Amino acid sequence: FTYQQETSENLLTYRIIENTTARLEELVYIGLDNLPADIETKIQEVRTVRMGRIFNQADIIGQNERILQVLRNNGYFYATYKRPLVIYMPERNVDSVTIFFQPGKRQRIASYYFVDSLRGQPGIALKTRENQLEFKVGDWYDQSAMAQSERNLYSLGVFDLVGIDTSSARVPHSDTALSLRVFTRMKKVQEIGLSLLTNKNASDDFWNAGVEGTYTHKNAAGSAQTLNP
Repeated sequence: FTYQQETSENLLTYRIIENTTARLEELVYIGLDNLPADIETKIQEVRTVRMGRIFNQADIIGQNERILQVLRNNGYFYATYKRPLVIYMPERNVDSVTIFFQPGKRQRIASYYFVDSLRGQPGIALKTRENQLEFKVGDWYDQSAMAQSERNLYSLGVFDLVGIDTSSARVPHSDTALSLRVFTRMKKVQEIGLSLLTNKNASDDFWNAGVEGTYTHKNAAGSAQTLNP
């Protein structure tokens, strides 16, 4: 670095020397060889990185994340992978990349339960909440189904916070099954509005005054239906 007298600051300068671009000769995945045939097929469908092309780290990371998503959408809640091992072979100017996946044991949903923060508001009927869930007991854990279930609950318009996560508070986890907690927090569902109205009658030059009231209930009968009489 160099010292800048005008500003009394140190200036750190990086000099990057670009070598010739290397091509990807080999991309090896370790840990994915004992999966069910249907999961292997889905993984092959998201593998888009081709050998012989210029090495692109972002493309490989994107493919790794797609594979991880396939696993987590098909029961492998604990799936993860380690940082890729990249070996450069200068004699041929090519790269070999090895990625270690750890799928873990496949998990089913053993149970789920609701935890509600009502904040003084009337609750939502259990059936209405259950109808928003994209999973049921016995299904393989599916991360995308959890996310869609959260969106469905938000779409009712009566919650300001929704979260679905694992919890062994009521039912212990096993090595192949998970218990889920569905948390919801109510927002204000009743609104009352009052407004003062005034107008002048042109024929007799008198002022008239009145009061207009409105009432809205966004959780009529506990079914998340809006009542606006």
